[in-house]
Amino acid sequence: MKHILVVGNGLAGMTAAIRAAELGCNVTVVSKSEPARSQSVMAGGGINAALNTKGENDSVLSHAEDTIKAGVYLADEKAVEEMTSSAPSLVEGLAKRGVVFDRDGDGNIDLRNFGGQKKKRTAYAKSGIGKQLVSGLSSELRRKEAEGRVVSRISLRFVSPVMHEGRCIGAVFQKDDGSFEAIKADAVIAASGGMGGIFDRHTGSALSDGSVTASLFVKGAEAANLEMIQYHPTTIETPAKNILVTEAARGEGGRLFTMRDGKRWYFMEEWYPEGKNLMPRDIVSRSIHKVCMDGFGLDGKYQVGLELETLPKDTVYKKLMEVSELSKKYLGIDAGKEPIPVVPAIHYFMGGLYVDRFHRTTLKGVYAAGECACQYHGANRLGGNSTLGAIYGGRVAAETAVKECESVSLDVFERAAEIEVSNIIDKLSLHREINREVNAVKKLKRLMTDTMSIIRFEEGLKAGLEELAGFSPRDVYAPKNSSADALHFENKLILARAVILSALERRESRGSHARSDYPDMSDEFRKTTVACCKNGEVSIRFDSIGREFA
Repeated sequence: MKHILVVGNGLAGMTAAIRAAELGCNVTVVSKSEPARSQSVMAGGGINAALNTKGENDSVLSHAEDTIKAGVYLADEKAVEEMTSSAPSLVEGLAKRGVVFDRDGDGNIDLRNFGGQKKKRTAYAKSGIGKQLVSGLSSELRRKEAEGRVVSRISLRFVSPVMHEGRCIGAVFQKDDGSFEAIKADAVIAASGGMGGIFDRHTGSALSDGSVTASLFVKGAEAANLEMIQYHPTTIETPAKNILVTEAARGEGGRLFTMRDGKRWYFMEEWYPEGKNLMPRDIVSRSIHKVCMDGFGLDGKYQVGLELETLPKDTVYKKLMEVSELSKKYLGIDAGKEPIPVVPAIHYFMGGLYVDRFHRTTLKGVYAAGECACQYHGANRLGGNSTLGAIYGGRVAAETAVKECESVSLDVFERAAEIEVSNIIDKLSLHREINREVNAVKKLKRLMTDTMSIIRFEEGLKAGLEELAGFSPRDVYAPKNSSADALHFENKLILARAVILSALERRESRGSHARSDYPDMSDEFRKTTVACCKNGEVSIRFDSIGREFA
């Protein structure tokens, strides 16, 4: 019987595991923690589907058009059309599986406006859509476990794929006690989230640290559009991290403002009278950046105000319950009575492992879905499309993996795994023998956040590369029970270089990638940026959009 290994148990990982089990495979799902702690739980906005229940003549074609336009024509149009066509039945199927959505007066799944979209098509739950989606899929996953089709393994950290003759045949993981375990698989599906682990001041979970992406990249899986990093325009600053204030707040009528001449200046409404506060996220974030850099930041700080106090109280305290609770908890602000100070922060990575529309990577035997994969979002993601892309992509990845997977004998796997574990131990010995830079990880995160800011320029990118070259791959100590951290740091240095090089080579401004020295968009760069790693060296090329991998 075929065996599928899924790395990650958020929306993409759980969906992939459930679908592979439905197709008759045995599945092992491996993650550092329970699904309730995954990045997916944090999704606060909704999930997009052209259900067309608001009398707006919505359609899957309109959804696709909005997605492609927001992505500034860098997304694979065929893949997007397939995703948006599947969205209505996918959302309705989630409801049948027990996912709780808010309902309108007619009992239909309720829909709200979201940035960059002309129609109401974002299904939501006032208690948080991420919590509801994870809860519903977790219940389904447990049913598959009870049937004996799925085994969930918690507290295992991905270290490296196990390769044989150019194909991945499993992976090595580290357990809590520091020992290593190799798991054989006929196919591996990466569903491990974004690259937040090489940046600071982002909205993501610490568990989505980019280590799986970095490990696979170093082993030969190509990455794409790494420069496309979305800054969410509205986050709350806390000492530890930035907390997302969902776009739903603006979808329900929230207004961004700052003070000018003693009055509230609604700059988005002045600059973009058609889309106003619901322009695509890259435009809103750059607008806030401009306002603050021009000296109009609220109270002289790098922040603007989000006005909700003029909205109906039921909207603030019920429909936007999560927002009002967060502002009270972290800022001591009653969002129904005073504005919320917000700042842009890194939120989502449109780039990641290079996949085709069937979710194959360029590494044989490895498939990828969710935020770790570069698919659907182009140069800028629509709110509500991340949850959709994760669930739809997880299903497609599973179907492709089950169809194409190949098996090797246990003897072959054990020999290959033994060699891989031996190589890992040899590398770790170097980390224990030399001097170490205690703050290397923090310095890397700060460097990357500064270098890959909202507005980029050649000198800054080159300076980032030069500073990055000063890091040693052995800068992180490797205590036995967390030695994977040391290996991950080596890989992340290489991935970080690929991110900066991708931004340097894309000499234009498009979507979330804004260059002050190349402010215009160029047809020359309506292509996929592809990063390749060979023997630790990174190279960049450009591919036509929509390439498929045999």
